Amino acid sequence: MGARRERPHGEVPLGVLTQDEDPNAGVDLVEPRDELEARAVALARSYAEGAPLGNAAAKRLVYSVEDPDLTRVQELSIAYIGQLRATEDGAEGVNSFLERREPRFEGR
Repeated sequence: MGARRERPHGEVPLGVLTQDEDPNAGVDLVEPRDELEARAVALARSYAEGAPLGNAAAKRLVYSVEDPDLTRVQELSIAYIGQLRATEDGAEGVNSFLERREPRFEGR
């Protein structure tokens, strides 16, 4: 089990537990309990505003890899990225970056 990180009283971790189920492993954010719901909603909104095809590919990747084999994860990631680059949203992502503007993803 990994080293435990002390959290101030009333703070709740937002993150993912690793296989060893260490309650402090994989924690990306720690929020005060009274701010937890607002922060969770804000995170959900920020994900929802992202690229819908990219979000769907990330979800497929998570659900398709049962074994923590890094090689398989890399293979699937490369395949999904290749598919996404060929979409209209892929072109929009590149164009918006080059034009220094926020992307307008359509899910195509």
